[in-house]
Amino acid sequence: VLASQMMRTQPPRKSGIIKIIFDGIEKFLNGLDNVYEKTLSVAVRKKGLVIGGSVALFVSSILLLQLVRVEFFPPADNSRIEASIELPLGVNLDKTKEIARKVEIIFQKKYPEVEVISTSAGTADQSNIFAAFSANGSNIINLSMRLSSSNQRNRNIYEIGDLMRLDLAEIPEIESFRVDPGGSRGGGMGSGQSTVEVVISGYDLDVTARLADEMAKVMNGIEGLRDAEISRDKSNIEYQLVLDREKMAVHGLNTATVANALRNRINGLTAAQYREDGDEYDIIVRYDERFRESLESVNNILIPNSQGQFIRLREVGQVKEYYSPPSIERENRQRIIKVTAAILDASFTDVVKELETAYNKLDVPPGIGMDIGGTIEDQQESFADILLLFTLVVILVYIVMASQFESLRAPFIIMFTLPFAFTGVFISLFITGHSLNLISLIGSVMLVGIVVKNGIVLVDYTNLMRDRGLPLVEAVIVSGKSRLRPVLMTTLTTILGMLPMALGLGEGSEIWQPMGVSIIGGLTFSTLITLILIPVIYTMAGAKRMRKEQERILHLAEEV
Repeated sequence: VLASQMMRTQPPRKSGIIKIIFDGIEKFLNGLDNVYEKTLSVAVRKKGLVIGGSVALFVSSILLLQLVRVEFFPPADNSRIEASIELPLGVNLDKTKEIARKVEIIFQKKYPEVEVISTSAGTADQSNIFAAFSANGSNIINLSMRLSSSNQRNRNIYEIGDLMRLDLAEIPEIESFRVDPGGSRGGGMGSGQSTVEVVISGYDLDVTARLADEMAKVMNGIEGLRDAEISRDKSNIEYQLVLDREKMAVHGLNTATVANALRNRINGLTAAQYREDGDEYDIIVRYDERFRESLESVNNILIPNSQGQFIRLREVGQVKEYYSPPSIERENRQRIIKVTAAILDASFTDVVKELETAYNKLDVPPGIGMDIGGTIEDQQESFADILLLFTLVVILVYIVMASQFESLRAPFIIMFTLPFAFTGVFISLFITGHSLNLISLIGSVMLVGIVVKNGIVLVDYTNLMRDRGLPLVEAVIVSGKSRLRPVLMTTLTTILGMLPMALGLGEGSEIWQPMGVSIIGGLTFSTLITLILIPVIYTMAGAKRMRKEQERILHLAEEV
Protein backbone atom coordinates (compact mmCIF):
# COMPACT_ATOMS: atom_id res chain seq x y z
CA VAL A 1 0.00 0.00 0.00
CA LEU A 2 2.85 2.35 0.88
CA ALA A 3 4.56 1.60 -2.43
CA SER A 4 1.38 2.25 -4.38
CA GLN A 5 0.84 5.52 -2.55
CA MET A 6 4.40 6.59 -3.33
CA MET A 7 3.89 5.74 -7.00
CA ARG A 8 0.74 7.82 -7.09
CA THR A 9 2.37 10.86 -5.52
CA GLN A 10 5.59 10.77 -7.54
CA PRO A 11 5.66 12.47 -10.96
CA PRO A 12 6.15 10.24 -14.00
CA ARG A 13 9.74 9.53 -14.87
CA LYS A 14 11.03 10.90 -18.15
CA SER A 15 13.30 9.14 -20.61
CA GLY A 16 16.83 10.45 -21.05
CA ILE A 17 16.39 12.64 -24.15
CA ILE A 18 12.99 13.99 -23.12
CA LYS A 19 14.33 14.78 -19.64
CA ILE A 20 17.21 16.74 -21.14
CA ILE A 21 14.80 18.70 -23.35
CA PHE A 22 12.43 19.46 -20.50
CA ASP A 23 15.28 20.49 -18.22
CA GLY A 24 16.68 22.75 -20.92
CA ILE A 25 13.33 24.43 -21.48
CA GLU A 26 12.88 24.86 -17.73
CA LYS A 27 16.29 26.48 -17.34
CA PHE A 28 15.63 28.76 -20.32
CA LEU A 29 12.31 29.92 -18.90
CA ASN A 30 13.80 30.46 -15.45
CA GLY A 31 16.56 32.54 -17.00
CA LEU A 32 14.00 34.41 -19.08
CA ASP A 33 12.00 35.21 -15.95
CA ASN A 34 15.05 36.80 -14.38
CA VAL A 35 15.96 38.68 -17.56
CA TYR A 36 12.47 40.01 -17.93
CA GLU A 37 12.27 41.09 -14.32
CA LYS A 38 15.46 43.09 -14.68
CA THR A 39 14.28 44.47 -18.04
CA LEU A 40 10.26 45.43 -16.91
CA SER A 41 12.32 47.23 -13.49
CA VAL A 42 14.66 49.33 -15.74
CA ALA A 43 11.81 50.04 -18.15
CA VAL A 44 9.42 51.17 -15.42
CA ARG A 45 12.01 53.54 -14.04
CA LYS A 46 12.96 54.87 -17.52
CA LYS A 47 9.48 55.63 -18.78
CA GLY A 48 10.44 58.52 -21.04
CA LEU A 49 13.14 56.50 -22.78
CA VAL A 50 10.79 53.56 -23.39
CA ILE A 51 7.97 55.74 -24.73
CA GLY A 52 10.31 57.77 -26.95
CA GLY A 53 12.04 54.67 -28.31
CA SER A 54 8.70 53.00 -29.05
CA VAL A 55 7.40 56.03 -30.95
CA ALA A 56 10.64 56.30 -32.93
CA LEU A 57 10.43 52.61 -33.80
CA PHE A 58 6.85 52.93 -35.04
CA VAL A 59 7.65 55.99 -37.17
CA SER A 60 10.65 54.17 -38.66
CA SER A 61 8.45 51.25 -39.63
CA ILE A 62 6.06 53.62 -41.42
CA LEU A 63 9.00 54.93 -43.45
CA LEU A 64 10.04 51.34 -44.13
CA LEU A 65 6.64 50.70 -45.68
CA GLN A 66 7.70 52.80 -48.69
CA LEU A 67 10.18 50.03 -49.58
CA VAL A 68 7.49 47.32 -49.54
CA ARG A 69 5.71 46.56 -52.82
CA VAL A 70 1.96 47.12 -52.92
CA GLU A 71 -0.27 44.93 -55.08
CA PHE A 72 -3.79 43.56 -55.18
CA PHE A 73 -3.23 39.79 -54.95
CA PRO A 74 0.06 37.90 -54.71
CA PRO A 75 0.78 36.00 -57.93
CA ALA A 76 0.30 32.26 -57.55
CA ASP A 77 1.81 29.36 -59.44
CA ASN A 78 -1.14 27.27 -60.62
CA SER A 79 0.93 25.28 -63.14
CA ARG A 80 -0.78 26.79 -66.19
CA ILE A 81 0.42 29.05 -69.00
CA GLU A 82 -1.61 30.34 -71.92
CA ALA A 83 -0.27 32.04 -75.04
CA SER A 84 -1.87 33.81 -77.98
CA ILE A 85 0.07 34.37 -81.20
CA GLU A 86 -0.95 36.58 -84.12
CA LEU A 87 0.52 36.20 -87.59
CA PRO A 88 0.19 38.79 -90.40
CA LEU A 89 -3.30 39.20 -91.85
CA GLY A 90 -3.98 37.13 -94.93
CA VAL A 91 -1.65 34.25 -94.08
CA ASN A 92 -3.10 30.91 -95.16
CA LEU A 93 -4.10 28.20 -92.73
CA ASP A 94 -1.30 25.82 -93.73
CA LYS A 95 1.31 28.43 -92.80
CA THR A 96 -0.45 29.04 -89.49
CA LYS A 97 -0.40 25.33 -88.68
CA GLU A 98 3.29 25.19 -89.59
CA ILE A 99 4.16 28.02 -87.18
CA ALA A 100 1.99 26.45 -84.46
CA ARG A 101 3.84 23.16 -84.79
CA LYS A 102 7.18 25.00 -84.73
CA VAL A 103 6.25 26.74 -81.47
CA GLU A 104 5.13 23.43 -79.94
CA ILE A 105 8.46 21.79 -80.78
CA ILE A 106 10.44 24.71 -79.28
CA PHE A 107 8.44 24.68 -76.05
CA GLN A 108 8.55 20.90 -75.64
CA LYS A 109 12.31 20.86 -76.23
CA LYS A 110 13.30 23.81 -74.01
CA TYR A 111 10.80 23.40 -71.16
CA PRO A 112 10.56 19.88 -69.76
CA GLU A 113 8.23 21.29 -67.09
CA VAL A 114 5.47 21.48 -69.75
CA GLU A 115 3.50 18.24 -69.62
CA VAL A 116 0.58 18.98 -71.96
CA ILE A 117 0.18 21.48 -74.81
CA SER A 118 -3.22 22.10 -76.36
CA THR A 119 -3.05 24.13 -79.58
CA SER A 120 -5.68 25.64 -81.84
CA ALA A 121 -4.55 27.19 -85.11
CA GLY A 122 -6.67 29.23 -87.49
CA THR A 123 -10.42 29.71 -87.44
CA ALA A 124 -12.35 27.38 -85.17
CA ASP A 125 -15.13 25.34 -86.77
CA GLN A 126 -18.63 26.84 -86.43
CA SER A 127 -19.75 23.82 -84.39
CA ASN A 128 -16.99 24.43 -81.84
CA ILE A 129 -18.53 26.24 -78.87
CA PHE A 130 -15.10 27.38 -77.67
CA ALA A 131 -14.75 29.56 -80.77
CA ALA A 132 -16.84 32.19 -79.01
CA PHE A 133 -14.43 32.48 -76.07
CA SER A 134 -11.11 33.18 -77.78
CA ALA A 135 -9.62 35.05 -80.70
CA ASN A 136 -10.12 33.28 -83.99
CA GLY A 137 -8.87 33.74 -87.50
CA SER A 138 -6.61 32.08 -90.02
CA ASN A 139 -3.69 34.02 -88.53
CA ILE A 140 -4.37 33.27 -84.84
CA ILE A 141 -2.69 30.57 -82.73
CA ASN A 142 -3.86 29.80 -79.17
CA LEU A 143 -1.85 27.59 -76.83
CA SER A 144 -2.83 26.24 -73.42
CA MET A 145 -0.06 24.51 -71.44
CA ARG A 146 -0.22 22.47 -68.26
CA LEU A 147 2.99 22.21 -66.27
CA SER A 148 4.19 19.80 -63.63
CA SER A 149 3.44 20.56 -60.00
CA SER A 150 5.25 23.60 -58.59
CA ASN A 151 7.08 21.50 -56.00
CA GLN A 152 8.53 19.33 -58.78
CA ARG A 153 10.29 22.10 -60.69
CA ASN A 154 12.85 24.82 -60.01
CA ARG A 155 11.29 27.54 -62.20
CA ASN A 156 7.91 29.11 -61.58
CA ILE A 157 5.39 29.91 -64.30
CA TYR A 158 6.46 33.57 -64.44
CA GLU A 159 10.12 32.73 -65.09
CA ILE A 160 9.12 30.22 -67.76
CA GLY A 161 6.70 32.77 -69.25
CA ASP A 162 9.48 35.35 -69.62
CA LEU A 163 11.68 32.80 -71.40
CA MET A 164 8.81 31.86 -73.73
CA ARG A 165 8.40 35.53 -74.66
CA LEU A 166 12.04 35.61 -75.74
CA ASP A 167 11.53 32.49 -77.86
CA LEU A 168 8.44 33.90 -79.59
CA ALA A 169 10.19 37.23 -80.26
CA GLU A 170 12.84 35.38 -82.30
CA ILE A 171 10.33 33.87 -84.77
CA PRO A 172 10.13 36.35 -87.68
CA GLU A 173 6.70 35.22 -88.90
CA ILE A 174 5.04 36.25 -85.61
CA GLU A 175 3.63 39.76 -85.69
CA SER A 176 2.51 39.96 -82.05
CA PHE A 177 2.02 37.62 -79.10
CA ARG A 178 0.90 37.45 -75.50
CA VAL A 179 1.91 35.02 -72.76
CA ASP A 180 -0.34 34.69 -69.69
CA PRO A 181 1.23 32.76 -66.79
CA GLY A 182 -1.58 31.40 -64.67
CA GLY A 183 -4.20 31.48 -67.41
CA SER A 184 -6.80 34.10 -68.20
CA ARG A 185 -5.60 37.63 -67.62
CA GLY A 186 -7.60 39.45 -64.96
CA GLY A 187 -5.84 39.30 -61.59
CA GLY A 188 -8.30 37.05 -59.77
CA MET A 189 -7.17 34.76 -56.97
CA GLY A 190 -4.91 32.11 -58.44
CA SER A 191 -5.83 33.07 -62.01
CA GLY A 192 -2.79 34.93 -63.10
CA GLN A 193 -1.25 38.38 -62.71
CA SER A 194 -2.59 41.77 -61.82
CA THR A 195 -3.04 44.20 -64.69
CA VAL A 196 -2.76 47.91 -65.34
CA GLU A 197 -4.98 49.50 -67.94
CA VAL A 198 -4.53 52.82 -69.74
CA VAL A 199 -7.85 54.09 -71.12
CA ILE A 200 -7.51 56.71 -73.88
CA SER A 201 -10.72 58.52 -74.80
CA GLY A 202 -11.38 60.68 -77.86
CA TYR A 203 -13.50 60.92 -80.99
CA ASP A 204 -10.70 60.76 -83.58
CA LEU A 205 -9.94 57.07 -84.16
CA ASP A 206 -6.60 57.73 -85.86
CA VAL A 207 -5.29 59.93 -83.03
CA THR A 208 -6.35 57.55 -80.26
CA ALA A 209 -4.90 54.60 -82.20
CA ARG A 210 -1.58 56.44 -82.54
CA LEU A 211 -1.49 57.26 -78.82
CA ALA A 212 -2.39 53.67 -77.95
CA ASP A 213 0.50 52.37 -80.07
CA GLU A 214 2.91 54.79 -78.40
CA MET A 215 1.68 53.89 -74.91
CA ALA A 216 2.01 50.18 -75.73
CA LYS A 217 5.67 50.74 -76.64
CA VAL A 218 6.20 52.69 -73.43
CA MET A 219 4.56 49.97 -71.33
CA ASN A 220 6.64 47.23 -72.94
CA GLY A 221 9.73 49.23 -71.98
CA ILE A 222 8.78 49.57 -68.30
CA GLU A 223 10.39 46.99 -66.04
CA GLY A 224 7.69 45.02 -64.30
CA LEU A 225 5.16 45.20 -67.16
CA ARG A 226 4.59 42.42 -69.66
CA ASP A 227 2.68 41.98 -72.93
CA ALA A 228 1.07 45.36 -73.53
CA GLU A 229 -2.05 44.74 -75.60
CA ILE A 230 -4.35 47.16 -77.44
CA SER A 231 -8.06 46.45 -77.15
CA ARG A 232 -9.08 47.82 -80.56
CA ASP A 233 -8.67 45.15 -83.20
CA LYS A 234 -6.99 45.92 -86.45
CA SER A 235 -8.97 45.92 -89.68
CA ASN A 236 -9.72 42.32 -90.60
CA ILE A 237 -10.00 40.81 -94.04
CA GLU A 238 -13.61 39.95 -94.86
CA TYR A 239 -15.36 38.62 -97.94
CA GLN A 240 -18.54 40.00 -99.45
CA LEU A 241 -20.73 38.33 -102.04
CA VAL A 242 -21.79 40.86 -104.74
CA LEU A 243 -24.54 39.61 -107.10
CA ASP A 244 -25.83 40.97 -110.40
CA ARG A 245 -29.63 40.72 -110.30
CA GLU A 246 -30.06 40.97 -114.08
CA LYS A 247 -27.67 38.08 -114.73
CA MET A 248 -29.37 36.02 -112.00
CA ALA A 249 -32.74 36.61 -113.68
CA VAL A 250 -31.33 35.48 -117.04
CA HIS A 251 -30.06 32.21 -115.52
CA GLY A 252 -33.17 31.60 -113.40
CA LEU A 253 -31.51 32.24 -110.01
CA ASN A 254 -32.34 34.38 -107.01
CA THR A 255 -30.38 35.66 -104.02
CA ALA A 256 -31.59 32.97 -101.59
CA THR A 257 -30.70 30.13 -103.96
CA VAL A 258 -27.17 31.46 -104.58
CA ALA A 259 -26.53 32.18 -100.91
CA ASN A 260 -27.72 28.75 -99.74
CA ALA A 261 -25.70 26.97 -102.38
CA LEU A 262 -22.57 28.93 -101.48
CA ARG A 263 -23.03 28.29 -97.74
CA ASN A 264 -23.65 24.54 -98.21
CA ARG A 265 -20.58 24.08 -100.37
CA ILE A 266 -18.24 26.01 -98.06
CA ASN A 267 -19.62 25.39 -94.56
CA GLY A 268 -21.32 22.11 -95.39
CA LEU A 269 -24.78 20.59 -95.42
CA THR A 270 -25.96 18.04 -92.85
CA ALA A 271 -27.10 15.30 -95.20
CA ALA A 272 -27.89 12.49 -92.72
CA GLN A 273 -27.02 10.98 -89.34
CA TYR A 274 -24.79 7.99 -88.74
CA ARG A 275 -25.92 5.78 -85.86
CA GLU A 276 -23.57 3.48 -83.96
CA ASP A 277 -24.01 1.96 -80.48
CA GLY A 278 -26.83 4.33 -79.65
CA ASP A 279 -24.88 7.46 -80.67
CA GLU A 280 -25.69 9.68 -83.64
CA TYR A 281 -23.14 11.53 -85.73
CA ASP A 282 -23.91 14.23 -88.31
CA ILE A 283 -22.79 13.48 -91.87
CA ILE A 284 -21.73 16.84 -93.33
CA VAL A 285 -21.17 17.15 -97.08
CA ARG A 286 -19.13 20.03 -98.52
CA TYR A 287 -16.44 20.76 -101.08
CA ASP A 288 -12.96 19.45 -100.48
CA GLU A 289 -10.63 22.05 -99.02
CA ARG A 290 -8.71 22.62 -102.27
CA PHE A 291 -11.94 23.76 -103.97
CA ARG A 292 -12.77 26.42 -101.36
CA GLU A 293 -9.44 27.82 -100.13
CA SER A 294 -9.06 30.67 -102.66
CA LEU A 295 -11.29 33.34 -104.18
CA GLU A 296 -10.75 31.83 -107.64
CA SER A 297 -12.01 28.47 -106.43
CA VAL A 298 -15.02 30.02 -104.74
CA ASN A 299 -15.96 32.02 -107.86
CA ASN A 300 -15.94 28.72 -109.83
CA ILE A 301 -18.51 27.04 -107.56
CA LEU A 302 -21.40 25.55 -109.58
CA ILE A 303 -24.94 26.56 -108.59
CA PRO A 304 -27.99 24.64 -109.93
CA ASN A 305 -31.01 26.59 -111.19
CA SER A 306 -34.65 25.53 -111.45
CA GLN A 307 -34.10 23.97 -114.92
CA GLY A 308 -31.35 21.68 -113.58
CA GLN A 309 -28.55 23.66 -115.21
CA PHE A 310 -25.32 24.45 -113.32
CA ILE A 311 -24.17 28.07 -113.39
CA ARG A 312 -20.77 29.19 -112.12
CA LEU A 313 -20.85 31.84 -109.41
CA ARG A 314 -18.64 34.22 -111.39
CA GLU A 315 -21.29 34.38 -114.14
CA VAL A 316 -23.86 35.98 -111.79
CA GLY A 317 -21.56 37.74 -109.32
CA GLN A 318 -18.30 37.53 -107.43
CA VAL A 319 -16.79 37.33 -103.93
CA LYS A 320 -14.78 40.44 -103.11
CA GLU A 321 -12.10 40.89 -100.46
CA TYR A 322 -12.11 44.03 -98.31
CA TYR A 323 -10.94 45.25 -94.89
CA SER A 324 -13.63 45.60 -92.25
CA PRO A 325 -13.56 48.68 -89.97
CA PRO A 326 -12.27 48.13 -86.42
CA SER A 327 -14.68 47.69 -83.53
CA ILE A 328 -15.26 50.82 -81.45
CA GLU A 329 -15.53 50.65 -77.68
CA ARG A 330 -17.50 53.27 -75.80
CA GLU A 331 -17.60 54.32 -72.18
CA ASN A 332 -19.81 57.13 -70.86
CA ARG A 333 -20.78 57.88 -74.48
CA GLN A 334 -17.14 58.43 -75.45
CA ARG A 335 -14.99 56.44 -77.83
CA ILE A 336 -12.20 54.71 -75.94
CA ILE A 337 -9.25 52.44 -76.61
CA LYS A 338 -7.51 50.46 -73.88
CA VAL A 339 -3.90 49.40 -73.50
CA THR A 340 -3.54 46.59 -70.96
CA ALA A 341 -0.37 45.03 -69.54
CA ALA A 342 0.35 42.42 -66.89
CA ILE A 343 2.29 43.44 -63.76
CA LEU A 344 5.05 41.26 -62.31
CA ASP A 345 7.33 42.15 -59.38
CA ALA A 346 6.44 45.83 -59.55
CA SER A 347 4.55 48.28 -57.36
CA PHE A 348 1.27 49.69 -58.62
CA THR A 349 2.28 53.13 -57.38
CA ASP A 350 5.59 53.16 -59.24
CA VAL A 351 3.98 51.87 -62.45
CA VAL A 352 1.26 54.52 -62.37
CA LYS A 353 3.83 57.30 -61.86
CA GLU A 354 5.90 56.11 -64.82
CA LEU A 355 2.83 55.87 -67.04
CA GLU A 356 1.66 59.37 -66.14
CA THR A 357 5.13 60.76 -66.80
CA ALA A 358 5.34 58.99 -70.17
CA TYR A 359 1.87 60.14 -71.24
CA ASN A 360 2.66 63.77 -70.43
CA LYS A 361 5.60 63.59 -72.84
CA LEU A 362 3.41 62.49 -75.77
CA ASP A 363 1.94 64.82 -78.39
CA VAL A 364 -1.65 64.81 -77.15
CA PRO A 365 -4.09 67.12 -79.01
CA PRO A 366 -7.02 68.79 -77.22
CA GLY A 367 -10.06 66.64 -76.56
CA ILE A 368 -8.07 63.49 -75.74
CA GLY A 369 -8.15 62.14 -72.18
CA MET A 370 -6.39 59.36 -70.30
CA ASP A 371 -7.32 57.33 -67.21
CA ILE A 372 -5.40 54.55 -65.51
CA GLY A 373 -7.41 51.58 -64.36
CA GLY A 374 -7.24 47.79 -64.39
CA THR A 375 -7.06 45.82 -61.19
CA ILE A 376 -5.75 48.94 -59.46
CA GLU A 377 -9.37 50.10 -59.18
CA ASP A 378 -10.36 46.83 -57.49
CA GLN A 379 -7.31 47.19 -55.26
CA GLN A 380 -8.30 50.67 -54.08
CA GLU A 381 -11.87 49.59 -53.35
CA SER A 382 -10.74 46.47 -51.48
CA PHE A 383 -8.16 48.38 -49.44
CA ALA A 384 -10.84 50.92 -48.48
CA ASP A 385 -13.11 48.05 -47.35
CA ILE A 386 -10.27 46.57 -45.29
CA LEU A 387 -9.69 49.94 -43.61
CA LEU A 388 -13.38 50.16 -42.70
CA LEU A 389 -13.30 46.58 -41.41
CA PHE A 390 -10.24 47.35 -39.29
CA THR A 391 -11.96 50.37 -37.76
CA LEU A 392 -15.04 48.34 -36.86
CA VAL A 393 -12.90 45.55 -35.36
CA VAL A 394 -10.98 47.99 -33.18
CA ILE A 395 -14.21 49.59 -31.93
CA LEU A 396 -15.82 46.22 -31.14
CA VAL A 397 -12.71 44.93 -29.36
CA TYR A 398 -12.55 48.10 -27.26
CA ILE A 399 -16.24 47.82 -26.32
CA VAL A 400 -15.86 44.19 -25.25
CA MET A 401 -12.80 44.94 -23.11
CA ALA A 402 -14.39 48.02 -21.55
CA SER A 403 -17.46 46.01 -20.53
CA GLN A 404 -15.36 43.22 -19.06
CA PHE A 405 -12.88 45.45 -17.21
CA GLU A 406 -15.67 47.86 -16.22
CA SER A 407 -13.21 50.59 -17.07
CA LEU A 408 -12.40 52.82 -20.01
CA ARG A 409 -8.76 53.19 -18.96
CA ALA A 410 -7.63 49.54 -19.01
CA PRO A 411 -8.71 48.84 -22.63
CA PHE A 412 -7.04 52.07 -23.69
CA ILE A 413 -3.75 50.87 -22.19
CA ILE A 414 -4.01 47.55 -24.03
CA MET A 415 -4.82 49.21 -27.36
CA PHE A 416 -1.42 50.92 -27.28
CA THR A 417 0.13 47.68 -28.51
CA LEU A 418 -1.85 47.60 -31.78
CA PRO A 419 0.35 50.06 -33.75
CA PHE A 420 3.40 47.95 -32.96
CA ALA A 421 1.70 44.86 -34.35
CA PHE A 422 1.68 46.65 -37.70
CA THR A 423 5.32 47.56 -37.16
CA GLY A 424 6.02 43.84 -37.01
CA VAL A 425 3.94 43.29 -40.17
CA PHE A 426 5.89 45.90 -42.15
CA ILE A 427 9.25 44.58 -40.97
CA SER A 428 8.38 40.94 -41.72
CA LEU A 429 7.09 41.80 -45.21
CA PHE A 430 10.26 43.78 -45.94
CA ILE A 431 12.58 41.03 -44.72
CA THR A 432 10.79 38.20 -46.56
CA GLY A 433 10.27 40.21 -49.76
CA HIS A 434 6.49 39.80 -49.77
CA SER A 435 4.17 42.58 -50.86
CA LEU A 436 1.49 44.45 -48.96
CA ASN A 437 -1.63 43.01 -50.56
CA LEU A 438 -5.20 42.09 -49.74
CA ILE A 439 -4.21 38.80 -48.12
CA SER A 440 -1.54 40.33 -45.85
CA LEU A 441 -4.01 43.06 -44.88
CA ILE A 442 -6.57 40.44 -43.89
CA GLY A 443 -3.90 38.89 -41.68
CA SER A 444 -3.26 42.32 -40.17
CA VAL A 445 -6.94 42.68 -39.27
CA MET A 446 -6.85 39.26 -37.63
CA LEU A 447 -3.96 40.51 -35.49
CA VAL A 448 -6.24 42.97 -33.71
CA GLY A 449 -8.01 40.16 -31.90
CA ILE A 450 -4.89 38.04 -31.43
CA VAL A 451 -2.58 40.75 -30.10
CA VAL A 452 -4.84 42.22 -27.41
CA LYS A 453 -5.20 38.90 -25.60
CA ASN A 454 -1.62 39.18 -24.26
CA GLY A 455 -2.34 42.68 -22.98
CA ILE A 456 -5.56 41.46 -21.37
CA VAL A 457 -3.70 38.73 -19.48
CA LEU A 458 -1.07 41.21 -18.26
CA VAL A 459 -3.40 44.06 -17.25
CA ASP A 460 -5.92 41.76 -15.57
CA TYR A 461 -3.26 40.18 -13.36
CA THR A 462 -1.77 43.58 -12.55
CA ASN A 463 -5.19 44.78 -11.39
CA LEU A 464 -5.42 41.68 -9.20
CA MET A 465 -2.05 42.46 -7.60
CA ARG A 466 -3.14 46.04 -6.94
CA ASP A 467 -6.35 44.81 -5.31
CA ARG A 468 -4.22 42.65 -3.01
CA GLY A 469 -2.44 45.75 -1.79
CA LEU A 470 0.88 45.66 -3.69
CA PRO A 471 2.45 49.02 -4.53
CA LEU A 472 2.12 50.17 -8.13
CA VAL A 473 5.65 49.45 -9.39
CA GLU A 474 5.90 46.17 -7.50
CA ALA A 475 2.51 45.03 -8.84
CA VAL A 476 3.64 45.74 -12.40
CA ILE A 477 6.92 43.84 -11.98
CA VAL A 478 5.35 40.86 -10.22
CA SER A 479 2.58 40.64 -12.84
CA GLY A 480 5.03 40.75 -15.72
CA LYS A 481 7.17 38.00 -14.25
CA SER A 482 4.18 35.83 -13.35
CA ARG A 483 2.36 36.22 -16.69
CA LEU A 484 5.44 35.86 -18.88
CA ARG A 485 4.99 32.13 -19.46
CA PRO A 486 1.23 32.27 -20.32
CA VAL A 487 1.92 35.11 -22.76
CA LEU A 488 4.76 33.18 -24.41
CA MET A 489 2.68 30.00 -24.61
CA THR A 490 -0.25 31.70 -26.36
CA THR A 491 2.14 33.51 -28.72
CA LEU A 492 4.20 30.44 -29.60
CA THR A 493 1.15 28.25 -30.25
CA THR A 494 -0.23 30.81 -32.68
CA ILE A 495 3.14 31.29 -34.39
CA LEU A 496 3.73 27.55 -34.78
CA GLY A 497 0.21 27.14 -36.12
CA MET A 498 0.88 29.78 -38.78
CA LEU A 499 4.35 28.50 -39.65
CA PRO A 500 3.31 26.05 -42.43
CA MET A 501 1.30 28.84 -44.08
CA ALA A 502 4.22 31.27 -43.84
CA LEU A 503 6.62 28.72 -45.34
CA GLY A 504 4.34 28.37 -48.37
CA LEU A 505 4.13 24.59 -48.43
CA GLY A 506 2.07 23.08 -51.22
CA GLU A 507 0.89 24.15 -54.66
CA GLY A 508 -0.92 27.48 -54.76
CA SER A 509 0.23 28.37 -51.25
CA GLU A 510 1.75 31.63 -52.53
CA ILE A 511 -1.66 33.25 -52.17
CA TRP A 512 -1.93 32.68 -48.41
CA GLN A 513 1.77 32.93 -47.55
CA PRO A 514 1.68 36.72 -46.92
CA MET A 515 -1.04 36.18 -44.30
CA GLY A 516 1.13 33.76 -42.34
CA VAL A 517 4.14 36.08 -42.59
CA SER A 518 2.08 39.07 -41.43
CA ILE A 519 0.59 37.30 -38.44
CA ILE A 520 3.90 35.80 -37.30
CA GLY A 521 5.79 39.09 -37.68
CA GLY A 522 3.10 41.22 -36.08
CA LEU A 523 2.50 38.84 -33.18
CA THR A 524 6.19 38.37 -32.42
CA PHE A 525 6.94 42.07 -32.39
CA SER A 526 3.81 43.10 -30.50
CA THR A 527 4.47 40.48 -27.81
CA LEU A 528 7.91 41.90 -27.11
CA ILE A 529 6.46 45.41 -26.99
CA THR A 530 3.56 44.28 -24.81
CA LEU A 531 5.87 42.93 -22.13
CA ILE A 532 7.72 46.27 -21.91
CA LEU A 533 5.36 49.02 -23.03
CA ILE A 534 2.15 48.03 -21.23
CA PRO A 535 3.78 47.99 -17.75
CA VAL A 536 5.23 51.44 -18.47
CA ILE A 537 1.91 52.90 -19.62
CA TYR A 538 0.10 51.19 -16.75
CA THR A 539 2.55 52.72 -14.30
CA MET A 540 2.14 56.18 -15.81
CA ALA A 541 -1.66 55.93 -15.76
CA GLY A 542 -1.63 54.53 -12.23
CA ALA A 543 0.71 57.24 -10.96
CA LYS A 544 -1.51 59.94 -12.43
CA ARG A 545 -4.51 58.32 -10.80
CA MET A 546 -2.69 58.20 -7.46
CA ARG A 547 -1.80 61.89 -7.70
CA LYS A 548 -5.42 62.79 -8.37
CA GLU A 549 -6.51 60.70 -5.39
CA GLN A 550 -3.93 62.38 -3.14
CA GLU A 551 -5.06 65.81 -4.32
CA ARG A 552 -8.68 64.87 -3.61
CA ILE A 553 -7.83 63.66 -0.08
CA LEU A 554 -5.75 66.78 0.57
CA HIS A 555 -8.59 68.98 -0.63
CA LEU A 556 -11.07 67.21 1.68
CA ALA A 557 -8.67 67.59 4.62
CA GLU A 558 -8.38 71.33 3.99
CA GLU A 559 -12.18 71.68 3.95
CA VAL A 560 -12.45 69.87 7.29
